Amino acid sequence: MAWLASFAGGLAIGALSFVLSFAIAAVPIAYGEGAAKFARRLLTRVTGSTARAAHLVTLTAATIRSVGLGVVGVALIQALLLGLGFFIVGLHAAGSLTLIALLLRVMQVPRAILYWSC
Repeated sequence: MAWLASFAGGLAIGALSFVLSFAIAAVPIAYGEGAAKFARRLLTRVTGSTARAAHLVTLTAATIRSVGLGVVGVALIQALLLGLGFFIVGLHAAGSLTLIALLLRVMQVPRAILYWSC
């Protein structure tokens, strides 16, 4: 019974962490221009140079965009290969399972959870 309470607590903390990180990420998205201005002002103060601050903001945005594109690209490749395998073995729900696999990989669900649930 204690392991169930521990598991439920870990699950609740994970869900709370997800909701909190989603809320934190939503603020800059909703107020993108204001967040960029704030970042430039903050970095201008930290670096002492407006040009360097603008460069760092641009570099940060490009890095985030590239990482996001890489995550989605790798997840798409993995899901396509998995879907191909599903179709080769003749699984009836291959399309649905491939979509679920794509969503789980984009969300970066750890493989240990996926293996444990099977």
